[in-house]
Amino acid sequence: MTTTRLVRTLMCFAIATSAVHVSAQSSPWAATVAVEPSEALLGSVVYAKIGVRNVSDQPVTVPAPFSHCGHYCRLWVTSPPTDGEEKCTYGLGCWASYWLPVYTSKMEVAPGEVVTDQTYSIQVRCAGSYRVAFRCDVPSSVTEPEVNSKTGEPVSNDEVWHGSFSSNEATFQAVEPKGLDAEVYEAFRHSPIDCMESERQRLLETYPTSTYAADLVYRMSWPGLRPHTVEDAVREMKAKGRGFPSTALPCTKTIASACRDVGVGPRGREAARRNVAWIEFVLQHHPTIQFADQLRFIQAYATYFTGKEADCAARLQTLSKTASPEVATRAHDLLEAMRAEGLFEQPPETQGDDQ
Repeated sequence: MTTTRLVRTLMCFAIATSAVHVSAQSSPWAATVAVEPSEALLGSVVYAKIGVRNVSDQPVTVPAPFSHCGHYCRLWVTSPPTDGEEKCTYGLGCWASYWLPVYTSKMEVAPGEVVTDQTYSIQVRCAGSYRVAFRCDVPSSVTEPEVNSKTGEPVSNDEVWHGSFSSNEATFQAVEPKGLDAEVYEAFRHSPIDCMESERQRLLETYPTSTYAADLVYRMSWPGLRPHTVEDAVREMKAKGRGFPSTALPCTKTIASACRDVGVGPRGREAARRNVAWIEFVLQHHPTIQFADQLRFIQAYATYFTGKEADCAARLQTLSKTASPEVATRAHDLLEAMRAEGLFEQPPETQGDDQ
């Protein structure tokens, strides 16, 4: 059986608190993988979002590294066939938006609870179709500290879930760049995204309208998404004096007006202004790019830190009605939380400037 198929046969397990056993024929886990974009230029980045949830009606005890990148669980990428030994993917990175409360402890995962919510970045070098799946293999004996992170009680290896399971299989297509994008691809030695900071600035200064520049702005705007939950985002908004998370997006002539107050105002205001300006520029030239809604969400969030709270709320309201389902839900939830906390004076009545 391949690593991309769901393994239905699981070994019996028990949990620390109740010693309830689950049938070997019933999997407690639902694992999913989704990729974006579905079509990418050579040398650009594809993001694979992974989720694993306990779908059983019983809590399950797992070892802490179960939910972390590169431990018991990993992403499998099947590259298109090539004539030689060329490596078709590189720069495989991973970060998690859901972390176990104590990294070095075992924990009990309640029914319905997410235990893994992480994103992998995949940089592609070969044209063709790629297949992506997520797999976990937990051995019958684990050596991490024998304590439950929630109860503090000792946990034996026999009480920790072990076995294997896989997600669905997602696909994406890598295509050859054309026109301006082909010029960028050659100018940056086939690695326009994975380059030094000075090279990134050169790309954004020299080829700001290219698709690679849009991809780079999206990748470098991730600080706007670091508060992964509504609670975290609202906490950052309430502590606005700390400013918007730092960003490496440079000041260039493309966004010169956004850099007029360097060093002035609350720390982080310029970073937020740069983010808003770069995203606005990208959306002007690539309004239908596949991650446009995600960029608009980042832009809305960053707008709050420029001192335009009502504009932020207006943008979120528009996204809650017009964006893709995932972004629309996120925008709605954040807007409602902002309203409940009184983070803007009046309910939004008009949409954001570029929506």
